[in-house]
Amino acid sequence: MQEVIKKRIRVFTSLGDHMRQAVNALRQTDQETQGLPDHTRHLYQTALRCARQNPWFTHGEIARAFMAISEMLQASVLHKWASQYPSLGSGNGNPLRIAVIMAGNIPLAGFHDMLSVLMSGHHFTGKLSSQDDQLPVAVADVLTALDPSLEGRIEWSAQSVKKADAVIATGSDNSARYFEYYFGDIPHIIRKNRNSAALLSGNESTQDLERLGMDIFSYFGMGCRNVSLLLVPESFNLNRLGIAWKPFRKVLQNEKYMHNIQYHKAFLSVNATPFIDMECILLQKSPELASPVSVLHYWYYKNFPEAVQLIRKCQERLQCVACEQDINLDGVDMVALGKTQQPTLWDYADRVDTIQFLLNI
Repeated sequence: MQEVIKKRIRVFTSLGDHMRQAVNALRQTDQETQGLPDHTRHLYQTALRCARQNPWFTHGEIARAFMAISEMLQASVLHKWASQYPSLGSGNGNPLRIAVIMAGNIPLAGFHDMLSVLMSGHHFTGKLSSQDDQLPVAVADVLTALDPSLEGRIEWSAQSVKKADAVIATGSDNSARYFEYYFGDIPHIIRKNRNSAALLSGNESTQDLERLGMDIFSYFGMGCRNVSLLLVPESFNLNRLGIAWKPFRKVLQNEKYMHNIQYHKAFLSVNATPFIDMECILLQKSPELASPVSVLHYWYYKNFPEAVQLIRKCQERLQCVACEQDINLDGVDMVALGKTQQPTLWDYADRVDTIQFLLNI
């Protein structure tokens, strides 16, 4: 591994350490910032401002994002990831300008793209989401403080992205059509709407179902890796979910989430659409993959081949599938229950290898 890559790994590992310390501060409401290292304090104070600006970005959810990223940024993980690309670090003499249009549905949704661009030695130009316009900048501040050579390689664009050699864009299906038109003549990765599902066998324990709750309620269900469709055998007792998900009723303390659940409860009632009120979420019988915030779709399957057929039917719109069974479905990312929002560095969004894309430009 080249020395330049080892240096970058050290920088990102240090960032992960500061994120982990910021998590501890966010989880202590009486935390005194004077005792925090400067970089940690910067991340912590930015998180507090974001929580005031965006009600979805609570202290707990920002801490969740920091912790997930810090796990990615462990030295051993970064070395394992980087070692998969022997040519990484060899093209530094000709860095390109890579524009990254970042999503804002969950805190630091575009971090992996930022990491990939900088690790590959290119210039990063970030187009911030209005929902998350402070945390990425704070992360960049820490990175440039740790490695001043990065200062000229990170910039932010408040308006449209111009003069890019390549683009990585994440957005809705509608915005993806615009991106395809606008950036069609340069190398690009354009991501559309994705959701995740869970496949239950019926043999899961209460603890397994509680872990499933993490996949559903983390980030209030707003991430592409959040489970929005639950596939269960016909014999499954849905009441088990209400028991297992009692710890997640704290989501009702969030005013925006509470507004969503009240709205959808009224909407379904007025339209005479059957649903099950689990207090913290509404269960609606539907095979559709995407569901609104505070609503979880569920669908019964008769046998395992039918469940696989249901997954295949929506495979192009799936980010991952949570399941406790040892199943290998070609072309589908299968993860353990409770782990959908803890991706590894090589769990590439939409199964597109970002590093390989950057190396091949």
